[in-house]
Amino acid sequence: MKNKKRLQYIDCLRGFSMIFVVFQHILTFALPDIPESWIASFIKTFRMPLFFFISGFVSYKAVFEWNLINFGKIQLKKIRGQLLPTFVMFFLFVTLHDQQYEKWIFDWAHAGYWFTIVSFEIFLTYCIISMFCRKIKNQNILLLIFVLSAIGISCVWQNIGHFCRTKTMQLFSVGCYVKYYIYFIAGIIVRCKMDTFHKLIENKYVTLLLFVLAIILPYIFPKYNMTIIILSRLCCIYSVFYFFREFFETNNKFSLGLSTIGRHTLEIYFLHYFLLFRMPHIQSIFNSLLNDKCFYGPSAEWFVELVIVCVVSVFLCFACIGIKKIISAFPIISELCFGPQKK
Repeated sequence: MKNKKRLQYIDCLRGFSMIFVVFQHILTFALPDIPESWIASFIKTFRMPLFFFISGFVSYKAVFEWNLINFGKIQLKKIRGQLLPTFVMFFLFVTLHDQQYEKWIFDWAHAGYWFTIVSFEIFLTYCIISMFCRKIKNQNILLLIFVLSAIGISCVWQNIGHFCRTKTMQLFSVGCYVKYYIYFIAGIIVRCKMDTFHKLIENKYVTLLLFVLAIILPYIFPKYNMTIIILSRLCCIYSVFYFFREFFETNNKFSLGLSTIGRHTLEIYFLHYFLLFRMPHIQSIFNSLLNDKCFYGPSAEWFVELVIVCVVSVFLCFACIGIKKIISAFPIISELCFGPQKK
């Protein structure tokens, strides 16, 4: 494969999603006694699907010779760069906290380190399907197979999932694998058909339809399909970054900050759990705002929450990047914690 030029707006999109992953973890672990605001609830619907969507987008291989040797090489690279660091950071984190190894190993969340495990499983599925379908030259047929695989996995889980909640299923976070596989495939489809997709979202009627599907219909029809809601929201978010791609590709401080976070998502994901801290004073401010009435209505505590927690999230992201650079001075430790250095 030839190296492709990085799309900076994709790096910025990745940075955006990483900030909101940290944002949610701050609310969950650092500010646990605050009732969930509507903005936090809204962010929760797309933050992890967006991460898997981007993973699918950057994982797509338009030109790649699928054979056993290359298949083995790409899996070995993933194991060294993703799985091994996950195990190292997981055991380090649990050792420094409660040392309840068996509890967290057989818990679906794995002390928060489930994402890279599920991401590897989904990528492995993508590679296996690509291997078996390597003789299919028609892209549309191949994409249809990926879509059918997502539908098939989801249908099987809905029918037999409640019988399979065993320790083994928890060990491999199978529920998350099923839940997020479709968003990875959505990223594959958008990357494969990027020109067509861009033409669609440049159409004002398509953009309006996406907005209606993503924002308006869920509040009119509470039982509206959640997968369609999330896919619509992912398209809307991607559209915003695509439309402002010229801004994100300039060397302004905002885009440079977002893209820097976007290029270090793995390190931030591994390290930010170690840096979370309780914020009792902030929590008391939020709680005092909950019953506040301003101009005969509820106060905008959600706005205060968004601003304060986003600022702390960005601070933690850059703190993680700084720690990673310090650890990089020790190559062996750096490779164990974050995978091989990117050249």
